[in-house]
Amino acid sequence: PLTAASALTLFAEARTTLRMFLDDCRLARNEVIARQPLTSAQLMLLNVQYQQIVRPIQRAYAEKRTRVNPASFLLTDERELRQFWETARLKDRQAGGDKHEISESIEPPRKRPPRTPEEREQLISGALWGGVGVMTLAILAGAFWLFSSSSPGSDNGQAPAMAQDEPPREAPSARETLNHMGITWDAFTMRAAIERNDTRVTALFLQGGMNWQLAWTEQAFAAGHTEVLQLLLRYPALMDEVKPCRRFITTLSHDMSSGAPLTAMHKTYLQTFCTVPAVVTRQQHDTEQARLRAQARPSADNKKWLKIQSAIYDAIH
Repeated sequence: PLTAASALTLFAEARTTLRMFLDDCRLARNEVIARQPLTSAQLMLLNVQYQQIVRPIQRAYAEKRTRVNPASFLLTDERELRQFWETARLKDRQAGGDKHEISESIEPPRKRPPRTPEEREQLISGALWGGVGVMTLAILAGAFWLFSSSSPGSDNGQAPAMAQDEPPREAPSARETLNHMGITWDAFTMRAAIERNDTRVTALFLQGGMNWQLAWTEQAFAAGHTEVLQLLLRYPALMDEVKPCRRFITTLSHDMSSGAPLTAMHKTYLQTFCTVPAVVTRQQHDTEQARLRAQARPSADNKKWLKIQSAIYDAIH
């Protein structure tokens, strides 16, 4: 199995945990199909469940134990995403809604009841007689061709060479595409692509399974490169920086003290990567300390830092 021991541990069996997670995803999908907005708690739960489900498969892909790359399924534009949901809503209306929980075997429901022994016997008999008919027609066609053929190649006993279809070629992988572009597969090159807002190269690295770090986004935030920042948010499972929030929050707070705003993109990154209990507790402590300083010495600087710490805490709390 591809599931790691550290993942899917909510229940004793990983299979049960996976089934419950998938059923939560199904319920969230039904709400989106019904055009109901998801709450922040649902979005946070989906993000955690996604990482639990996908991270073992992503690691297996990086280790070449599977050919399925989960990260590649997240790369899509708004038009394709809109078309996906329109198709999903159409299928939902045709099926009369999704009312079935994820089954224990996690298999698609049967579209028709199983055949009876009599039906199976009739099906086999029909297939056999059909095969006999096809063989008879093939023999008659071959005999007609042999007797009617008068080409010189046939008189000399030389059969014309049959052109063989070339086997279909697989599309090049993301790593192969980068190699053909003369781009080295390493973290330094990916970071440089992020910093210059090169979404094409960054997307190829992400599709190939390259991990990234939150610290690499500092220059992108400073320059307002929203395109590459939005792209990275589609691959949260590949963000593997250890304890990334301390540096991210410190850099953000100093930028805000210099007049930079707390943007919606900042809040999205904070909510995606910095809502673990340890980070929330530390930020709550920093906010309380700033409040005490502002009460003891109500200077403009202390009031400014209280406002900054409170804004960051509100974003992740």
